[in-house]
Amino acid sequence: MLLSDVTVPIERRPWEGVELPSGWTLGPSGVCELKTGKEGEEKEEPVCGPLWVEGLTTSAQGDWGRLLAFLDHDQRRRELAIPAARLHEDPAILARELANLGLAIIPGKERRMLAYLASFHPTARIPSAPRLGWMDRKDGAMAFVFPDRVLTASGNERVVYQPERYSPTLATVHPSGTLQGWQAAIARPAAESDALLFALCASLTAPWLWLADGDSFIVHFWGTTSRGKTTLAQLAASVWGCGVDPAESASLSFIRRWYTTGNGLEGLAEAHSDLPLILDELGAGAHRDMAQQVYQLAGGQGKTAMSADRQLKAPRAWRTVVVSTGEVSIEGRLAEHGPVKGGLLHRALDVEVADIAAHLPESERAGFVERLKRACAEHYGTAGPAMLEAILKTYPNAQAARAAVREHLDRAVKSLATPRHSPEQRRALRRFALIGWAGVFAARHGVLPIAPERLWQAVRSIAAAWSGTTSGTDQDRILESVRAFILRHGARFQDVKLEGDVRDRAGFVDHALGRWMFTKEALREAAPGHDPTTIAKALQKAGHLFTNDVHLCPKVLTPTGRLRLYCVKDSLLLDDESSEASKTLGHVGHMGQTAPECGFQPAPASHSALGPVGQTAPVNPNPAPVPQRPKSSGASANPHSDGLCPHAPTAPVKNEAANVINDEKGF
Repeated sequence: MLLSDVTVPIERRPWEGVELPSGWTLGPSGVCELKTGKEGEEKEEPVCGPLWVEGLTTSAQGDWGRLLAFLDHDQRRRELAIPAARLHEDPAILARELANLGLAIIPGKERRMLAYLASFHPTARIPSAPRLGWMDRKDGAMAFVFPDRVLTASGNERVVYQPERYSPTLATVHPSGTLQGWQAAIARPAAESDALLFALCASLTAPWLWLADGDSFIVHFWGTTSRGKTTLAQLAASVWGCGVDPAESASLSFIRRWYTTGNGLEGLAEAHSDLPLILDELGAGAHRDMAQQVYQLAGGQGKTAMSADRQLKAPRAWRTVVVSTGEVSIEGRLAEHGPVKGGLLHRALDVEVADIAAHLPESERAGFVERLKRACAEHYGTAGPAMLEAILKTYPNAQAARAAVREHLDRAVKSLATPRHSPEQRRALRRFALIGWAGVFAARHGVLPIAPERLWQAVRSIAAAWSGTTSGTDQDRILESVRAFILRHGARFQDVKLEGDVRDRAGFVDHALGRWMFTKEALREAAPGHDPTTIAKALQKAGHLFTNDVHLCPKVLTPTGRLRLYCVKDSLLLDDESSEASKTLGHVGHMGQTAPECGFQPAPASHSALGPVGQTAPVNPNPAPVPQRPKSSGASANPHSDGLCPHAPTAPVKNEAANVINDEKGF
């Protein structure tokens, strides 16, 4: 853990009171090892600059380490907490890290420096945390670890951040400016854009995952170039750390790139536990393992691996909301390498971005975006900690917070979901509800200077757009895939009434009965990534599979003999993708008024004789005027009435503003 830099006067010795190990000296010039010369005289051999051990660190998991303190070249006091295991690795690794931080080390003395550090036996014990975020505590109290401090209900505590290795958050998670400055320069200008507000709320959501018992997930902003996607990432980053554009200062920016290995992605996720992980430019890092990366990020735990001495290593773990950007949707990128499963699409929420400044005249948009980008590089890192302080003051413990969050989420999901949403879509909508809750909570506690109902309105708008474009369930995708296979490869099905053979046969077809009979291999080919039983059950559930016994694939007489085949009905190929069997019932409506008999009464009997067949009716030169339909206007107008049924019930008028406010109260 690196603390804020403090310049120490050369005459002051911050290590005073520290018990040095035998055989070593420490002074303003640095650490020296005491050695005996050839004639028995004692001499000092320099090793490095001023360096000492403040105390032993210990975590809730029982891991030990050491808190190192040293002076850099400018006589600034700095600290670094390391696991005890690092004293038993290649000495050059730790020496390089300390040298980069400003400690002067004599080349060739790296091993002696480690021996010096290992010789300390301090009595001080300092609690440590291996990663950022909510701290595991035996007393059950809530505490949130930052690189430079720990937030608790009673104030800051002395806890050191002790990552296993390099953590990018050491340089990117810190405040600049004030919360009021961030609100004026970033939050208030974003109030008129749904996309900007949604990005801020998504960034605030990460710490709530622990309290909502939720899994990690991805929010991916995508669209054509120059639509403000990187600006959205900068806004999300400014909530917690430096929001500078990574193209301008990659080492200082809280924003990372998708271009990384699987192990690198695990390291980034762990370093941002309970914080958002901002990943820019999906196209730069997308490859055939993209699906695995999505599951990896959402799973919250890395691979189990072995150490160099063939011992199991503890896997990395994290909770995070990934805010991602790219010119292609995650679904589109995944589809390039095969079928896309529903579990992926509801862990990775694609949000299309048209223009983040569409609410402004076109002449003002470029300047608006440029001002936002500059503000994210100047005002940052204050909103997230302010929300955490509000959480710690509002809830006495984690159990109370969890109960409140669950209750609010249940209400919000009911307002977002409809009967047509599948269970997996409802799980995704619960993530939207959590994003809305984070924004509403921040607004109620003065972090976001925006009305709570406006934030909930923005989240509802984005959720509705996602719901209208998502690909539905795995069953829907299986049906579409099998349908496309038949339309594309119909020539590979041999007619059951014809002898002979077809090239690369996928099965048989009986046009009279309307059945496409698949072999097991062909059915697996029709919906890659699914086993034949799963595909058949999806077809059966939708009413598109013929069976005549307990088997999903009945025996069928073919030109090559009796075979067990999966018999897909012609109904799958209809324009209406769902048969009557697959349609679900909607809500039962309220009892309405009795409809007047308009247009369906029996025609009165005519007593006049019919005219001769085929004659044309004479044209009346003076036709009677056609009665005009009565016009209706105002809120009581029935848009579905033809004007001939005056007693038809009036269609209700939707009040979106009222709905938004009511839903916000549900939180």
